[in-house]
Amino acid sequence: MNTELIEELEKKLASDQAELAANMEAIRRVKKLLASSNTNNDSQYTGSTTGTPTEKPQADRLPLGNVDQAVKDIVASLDLDVFSSKHIEEKLVAQGKKMNRSSISAAIGRMRDKGLIAVVSQGQGRRPTQYKSL
Repeated sequence: MNTELIEELEKKLASDQAELAANMEAIRRVKKLLASSNTNNDSQYTGSTTGTPTEKPQADRLPLGNVDQAVKDIVASLDLDVFSSKHIEEKLVAQGKKMNRSSISAAIGRMRDKGLIAVVSQGQGRRPTQYKSL
């Protein structure tokens, strides 16, 4: 009886190993396809087999908590009476910092809500909103 059980377990083991090898090959093919299709994409797939993408680390992006402070610092350093989000973005780029335009706009909106800046002229279409420091 032990011999039959051992033979059955060996067959099961061989079957499981073959299935595992087939699954590993499928994962390799999927990774290869993903790598070739994501060459111009900002996300990359890690060695995880869950299929969940992870974002590439953005070393040149500001941490979320520093966005408002960075925008405040730029506004304080501007030598302009009137400025727009474009001026702030250009200064950040010149300093080697990256920030999404939406993050800049949100920070400006929070500064406006706190009474630190005021709208001089509302933007329309491609023309940006103009602000002044208070």
